[in-house]
Amino acid sequence: MTDYLPAPSTTDYITYTGVGMVPASTVTVYNGSTEAGTATVAADGTWSFTFSVTPASGSEIYYTGESTSSSITVPSFATLVPLSLSPLTVQAGGTFSGTITGQTAGSTIAALSTDGTALTVSGDNVTGTFSANGVMTISLTEMLAGATNTPHLSTTEMTVSNNTSQDPAFSLARTVLVANGGTSLSANGFSFKAVTISNVSGVYADAYYMRGYMTPLMSLMGWNYENSRVWAIGGNTLAQVLSNYSATGVTPANTRWGTLGSGGWSPDIFFAEGGSNDLGNTLTQMQSDATAVDNYLLGLSPVPRILNESIWPRTSFPTGTDLTFVRSERLQFNQWREQKSASFPKLKAYNLDALMQDPANPGQANPPYTYDGVHPNSKGAIRVANDMFSKLSSLNMLPAPVLLPLTLDAAADPTNLLQHEGATNSARQLLAGTSGGLTNFATGSVICSGFNASADASWGTTDTQALPAFSMEADDNATKLKRMVITYPTRTSPGTLGNGSADAGKIWVVVGTGGTLISSARASNYDGAGASIVAGNRYRAGVRLQIINGVNLFPAAFYFRWKVDGVTVIQTSWACSSLYDANDAFPDGTYDILSPIFTVPAFQSSIELTSLQVYLASVPGAPVGGTVKLSKWYVRPYQFLASWP
Repeated sequence: MTDYLPAPSTTDYITYTGVGMVPASTVTVYNGSTEAGTATVAADGTWSFTFSVTPASGSEIYYTGESTSSSITVPSFATLVPLSLSPLTVQAGGTFSGTITGQTAGSTIAALSTDGTALTVSGDNVTGTFSANGVMTISLTEMLAGATNTPHLSTTEMTVSNNTSQDPAFSLARTVLVANGGTSLSANGFSFKAVTISNVSGVYADAYYMRGYMTPLMSLMGWNYENSRVWAIGGNTLAQVLSNYSATGVTPANTRWGTLGSGGWSPDIFFAEGGSNDLGNTLTQMQSDATAVDNYLLGLSPVPRILNESIWPRTSFPTGTDLTFVRSERLQFNQWREQKSASFPKLKAYNLDALMQDPANPGQANPPYTYDGVHPNSKGAIRVANDMFSKLSSLNMLPAPVLLPLTLDAAADPTNLLQHEGATNSARQLLAGTSGGLTNFATGSVICSGFNASADASWGTTDTQALPAFSMEADDNATKLKRMVITYPTRTSPGTLGNGSADAGKIWVVVGTGGTLISSARASNYDGAGASIVAGNRYRAGVRLQIINGVNLFPAAFYFRWKVDGVTVIQTSWACSSLYDANDAFPDGTYDILSPIFTVPAFQSSIELTSLQVYLASVPGAPVGGTVKLSKWYVRPYQFLASWP
């Protein structure tokens, strides 16, 4: 269809006028097909043309030119803005009622949750009933006819838990169940998975030893906190972590424990590492995978307190890694995790940068605290454990009393099985007497009865003055209780210094009980009063270790040995199999070492408590010296203690 200009106007058929033309443009007037003349359009869009004579009757008069249409005023269209929803926490099983802010007048909103919970929107109110724990993504879709960006999607995270937004007091009148997991290994050294330590046979653990901060941390938390069960696998990504938690036993670290939360066992406290091996993926993918891991843990019953550790500072990366990108991504991920934890009371964030980051090289591991630029050495592990423990109370993560059932300064300490070593009421837990056995110690050394100690023959091979000395002293202000004192002269430790050498991590001094503690013959009446070691009983051991002016002195392992049907079962903690770095140091201080808990298994013919042993190591071929003191050895039935003594 062709749009024509309006016909010209006339009153006398000699002068013709028009309107709506472009000012200053030219209008051409025609009589039929013959051009009659032109007119210039005035500023107001009008024009006029007069013929010299009136056109003949029946003539068709028209014009051409540039016209201007009348205007239409376009109304203002809205732009939809991001919506927010509050509150963002709700108790599982309760009715959620949230308020939407930012809605544009006249719009409609639809709400969806990633867990499938039906949500109803009425005005600016969203309601629904969430049945399962976890972190859900809520999608709010706003629509408005004519809006420049309709439909507009806004998302937010909703935390569903077994508690309200206020974190209730965390108090337990029972032993506390602890677990840790993530993308790196952390172990106390529990039984049943063999681990190789130079010159020591029959060592068992659930995982190899990498991030050893969990071992000193568990000792700091004390008797009422059960040894941590480990679900950590070295080199895993967050997605693999999630599969580990739900696996039935496909990796070395969880073959004993099975699926996390299965069998009626669910941790009260969970220490979660995660993210280091994901660096290089997109931040969105990392956040998605971390949320899935959090949701699994938050779905346990009861919901544990979860300490989400930041990705540790890291120096070493695979060849070809974009270091600028991954270091920036690490900071972004850690910040996101802290913000997320702040919105949910049972997720606790813990950032390690202040402890482990090199001040001169942000994002990189601090050299004194790492042996490879990724994992902490002994000094770094102790540093992390001490700081983490100091923060657990303020994070409401220590629900039971922190205490240790140390040996009493008395001849009668009936719950300490060492009292019943060899014979009823032997009182050997006092470290009395002088008839113990010593091998390769300096002349004049003496050890208490019921204990033996041996130093590797290498100490005196080239320098007899290098032999350590062994003596006994009063245990502080005790009148009966004694303390062992091992003095290392300032020398060079035996062996050859070098990463991976045959001497790396070699055990140079062993101290422990001599003979069988509770024989199979005495197991059914070991204290003379009818107490018995039977299947299902639980026991835990401990010893206090002090390092004074120590140079290159490391507690390498604490053994708790049992013999079941003639087969030795070793529980061990504080195990360290990689003493390579002459710059590493085990800080001076007092350490209350706890063994893992031993649950007496079903046995066919015999059960006996064999021994306790402390293994001391030094980096080979490096300077060594100082004093190690051992005291307060004990083995006790494992049960909750409200106080001690």
